[in-house]
This record gives sequence, structure tokens and C-alpha cells, in this order.
Amino acid sequence: RRSAQAGELLWEILLWIVGASKFTLPALVLALSECLPFGRLLQLLGGENSIMRELEDARQEFKAFMAPKSDEEEGCILLLPSYPSSAPRHFEPYLRPLDWTYTAIWNALEVPVTQVPMGLSERTGLPLGLQLVSSKFADSVTIAAALELERSGLCGWKEPKLWV
Repeated sequence: RRSAQAGELLWEILLWIVGASKFTLPALVLALSECLPFGRLLQLLGGENSIMRELEDARQEFKAFMAPKSDEEEGCILLLPSYPSSAPRHFEPYLRPLDWTYTAIWNALEVPVTQVPMGLSERTGLPLGLQLVSSKFADSVTIAAALELERSGLCGWKEPKLWV
């Protein structure tokens, strides 16, 4: 069955190349990664348990960073760019595959993030954004901060100019 799945996947990749696939390239790459034997790679990296331990250590380190002197975590917030540049044009992320780490790290750490529009880049006309990050279960802090930034006029949705 695995060889049949691999054949179907290769066919779907060919369809994607000619623009006829109903799937995105990241979805196809993920499906491909699930077909490949990664057991040996995990062993080389110290095993799945080792990777999960490192991730849990990173979560604990972030928790300590956000609330170093108390058990009360709410209130701390980080303001960071959503992306290393303005929003990318369609298909541009394929050329810069590591730019997604600006947001992926927070998913891995399981902490809340609120994306806030900052307006449009004067150079490209594409959206700029800011992400507000807080401690686990402190979603209300990031949302309240985003609302306050919008109320102050520093952030919020801006109508794009039509380019002719």
C-alpha cells in the first residue's frame, strides 16, 4: 500500500507542477515526509523522546523568562514582527522557506499570539504585521494589548490603495 500511496503522491506533485493539483506544495511536502522512513533520522537526532524533552525544556525556559519571580504569568507580553518583511507575494515563501519560523516557534511553545496589522509597506504596498506573544493561557493579555494598540491609532487595519 505504501508504494501505491507514493505513486499517487508523485502523480499529485506532477499535477502541482503544471498547476492542476488541488493541493498546495506544503501539503504535498508534508505528505511526502509521511511516506519516507524517518526512524533512522530520529535515532541520529537522539530519538523522538529526546526531541520532545528539548521542546519541553524550551517551554519551561520561556515560562521562566515571562514570569521570573512569581507563579503569576499574566501581564507579560512580547511585541515581535510577524514576518521578516512585509507580507510575501503569492508563491514567494517557497523561495524563503525559513521565514515561517517567526510564527512557528510560538506554536511549538504552545503560547498565545495575536496578530496585529500595522499598515502597508510603502515600498511594496503589502501588509506589515506585529505579533503579540504572552504566556500559556494568557490569551486575554494579547487581545487586550492588541485592542489598546488599535485604540491608540498605532495599529489596526488600513485600507489598501488600489494600484493601477
